[in-house]
Amino acid sequence: MEYLRPETRSGRVSIATKLAHGVGSMPGNYKEFAFNTFLLLYYSQILGLSASWVSLVLAITLIVDAVTDPLMGAISDNFKPRLFPSLGRRHLFMYLAILPLGISLFCLFSPPNWESQQALLAWLCFWAIAARLAFTLYVVPWAALSAELTDDYEERTSIVVYRVAMAWVGGIAFQVFVYTFVMPDVGDSYGQLDINNYSTLAFWLAGLVMIWAAITTHFTRNQIPYLRQPTDPAPLDLTLFLTEVRLAFASRNFRLFFFVSLTFFATAGTGAVFDIYMNTYFWELRSEDLRWLGVSIIFAFIALAITRPLQSRFGKRDIAVVCLVFLIITLMIKVSFRFTDIWPDNGDAKLLPLLVLFTCIQMFFVTLFSVMVVAMLPDMVDEQQLLVGRRQEGVFASAFSFASKTTAGFGLLAGGLLLEHVIAFPTQALPGEIPADTLIALGVVDGLLVPCLFFLPVYLLSRYSLSRDKLTVIQAQLLNQ
Repeated sequence: MEYLRPETRSGRVSIATKLAHGVGSMPGNYKEFAFNTFLLLYYSQILGLSASWVSLVLAITLIVDAVTDPLMGAISDNFKPRLFPSLGRRHLFMYLAILPLGISLFCLFSPPNWESQQALLAWLCFWAIAARLAFTLYVVPWAALSAELTDDYEERTSIVVYRVAMAWVGGIAFQVFVYTFVMPDVGDSYGQLDINNYSTLAFWLAGLVMIWAAITTHFTRNQIPYLRQPTDPAPLDLTLFLTEVRLAFASRNFRLFFFVSLTFFATAGTGAVFDIYMNTYFWELRSEDLRWLGVSIIFAFIALAITRPLQSRFGKRDIAVVCLVFLIITLMIKVSFRFTDIWPDNGDAKLLPLLVLFTCIQMFFVTLFSVMVVAMLPDMVDEQQLLVGRRQEGVFASAFSFASKTTAGFGLLAGGLLLEHVIAFPTQALPGEIPADTLIALGVVDGLLVPCLFFLPVYLLSRYSLSRDKLTVIQAQLLNQ
């Protein structure tokens, strides 16, 4: 298939464009924060539903994602709008997703006051599926833009740096805002356990997600003439979908990338589910304490600042592997210090600064890892064009989107099952009232078992073979075709 850019860009991608595209990472960051941190806590601990049943419902929504993400990628790659041709093959879908995404997120965190558990589970299932479908409609085309804006190896990383920076800035700001104003502590209560705070969360979550999605969609429209468009897009049918997926998985590096993303985000998602339980019940932190974890944004910017000099000396894969290994070590040390009585007791003034410090270190490694992995995606698109004659930005982006959404899907599923059947965590419990053996089980699962699972993406990533030199050869061959 042949691809043409209507206009040729002179110079590098502007900072304004990188910022406009980067803003688009915030809707996903907000959604993942709400899903991972509060969804299971809200429906299980506060509304009193079984954690296993909540997990089962959310597993069903994950199956929906397994189909719709690659389907959206295939449609986006081969779409040629007739009614609004000026919107290209990406932006029309992004516009269409904005309102449904906001409505579904609002409804998800503001269910009716029903006593029936079956009715609440049905409400959760419907709006969780709606949120996932709307987010797929938005995020797959948006993520594909990263691979289309430039062909330069290092500038692709620069675009991802802005994307990750905006995600962390917006995400941390939103977390601090939520813990300070949306879920404030009142007296001796924990703000995150107050049912009345969740309708306010629903309002701000839905509103801000729609605003950021609208901003990135509108202010990247001027880049459409510089994006590749297929000259003869294939007809949209089931055969096309299956062909696109088969071609994508024919690439060894893409298969590795997909399973690295899948295993990393699934493991990270499980850990993220336990974060709110660990912070609330294991460390006994209140909302006024949790907002201080936002200081970790400083270390995210340190990681972003050293990305360019690091990449000038080392490959993306090598940097990502080292970051993941150090992340594992940091996660395991954090809980081990409590079991070996190195940490101060809960309530001690010295405990919170130490927990903040460890969160900062984790943020550093996660940020650097994220930049390197996302920056690999456009390199693989070039390799894929050489191998099969087809550019699959949308399909590749959908694979990353699906993997990242397992953060909420598989994480909530695994977290709910572990909480109920392994840790035996009680529902509607208060901090300070949890049995010691339950807290030990929670700490072992979150601080030792889950980090060990990160060794699987470390191994898979070590086998990735697309280096800078190899990409240079590939791009030269594409120019000569």
